[in-house]
Amino acid sequence: MKSDYRTLDLRPYQLVHIVAVLGANPGCDAGELDFGSARLNAAVREMRALAYVPVRLRANVTSIYAFQNPGHDEDTEGGATLNTARDLDILQRLGLVPGATMPAIDLFDLLLTAMPTVDDIVGYGEAVPARWAEGPAATADGVAAMGGSDAAEAYRKGVARGLGALFVLRKSEEMARVKQDSAKAMLEAKSLRIRPHHLMCMTCFYGGREGELAPIEEDNLCEAIVAMQRNPEIPVTLVQGPCMICPPCPYYDQAANLCYLHVGIGLRDEKKDTDVLRLLGLDYGDTLPAKDLLALLYERVPSTKLVCGYKDGIERGPSWRICDNPEGSERYRKGRAQGIGVVGQS
Repeated sequence: MKSDYRTLDLRPYQLVHIVAVLGANPGCDAGELDFGSARLNAAVREMRALAYVPVRLRANVTSIYAFQNPGHDEDTEGGATLNTARDLDILQRLGLVPGATMPAIDLFDLLLTAMPTVDDIVGYGEAVPARWAEGPAATADGVAAMGGSDAAEAYRKGVARGLGALFVLRKSEEMARVKQDSAKAMLEAKSLRIRPHHLMCMTCFYGGREGELAPIEEDNLCEAIVAMQRNPEIPVTLVQGPCMICPPCPYYDQAANLCYLHVGIGLRDEKKDTDVLRLLGLDYGDTLPAKDLLALLYERVPSTKLVCGYKDGIERGPSWRICDNPEGSERYRKGRAQGIGVVGQS
């Protein structure tokens, strides 16, 4: 096994604190704000430099999860019990455990989605016995660390700013240029490189358009379909990871060829890819004519439930969301029936 990877260690309450500082400073660059400590400031800079840097959440507990206890040097006022209770409340809301490690942007995406407000956590609504009424800790730009209703309001404003307040996302001008260039390249290509489950995405895209096929800004699904319609014999190589469809996506890292759109999408996509390959009896690197590859897909995968619904249609966590209907996508059914204008065309 490879040696361990480096992580940024954060307390759960510090996630909330970071968002609150961002909310208290609308329009300000996160890289220039003071989050209350040199360590937090450095962590924010690292997350801005690499959106998917691993972040490990650590909390002081007395259970068998104590192996990851961080110590109390970054506790806020209110005492050890309050600090543990608050960190556990946040972990519970996120569906995580002490020691959980996630890419930073996935973790904050989960936070903003699962915890749009923190009124009953920050200061515990201020309706608590005096010994549980936390006071402010180190003051950051515009907000005391986890300090009552003001921090809760700042957090709400931070949530409203979205992921772009913390992370450096792609600029619209760059994405528009990449869209134009990558779409042109796909339509002029003599062969295509497509990740396996994107064949199903193409089918859903086609089936959901009711004959009104048109390009969209965030991917090249339409262009992939058109390329196959123009030449049903075009060779398609099944590739691992992001493919010719991905370059315009706001959450695509072109240099690293990685996708970080929504919590766990890289995991879901890879599982779907391997499931499609297994069902088709193929592997990465295999190349087939488009019409033959799609015909095989439609024969072996009659419903998205087998892949996108994980066979049983049960969604077991945010990282394993089910795309469309757990029992099977109607869009896929329609697109499959029409062969996306490629299969069965004379």
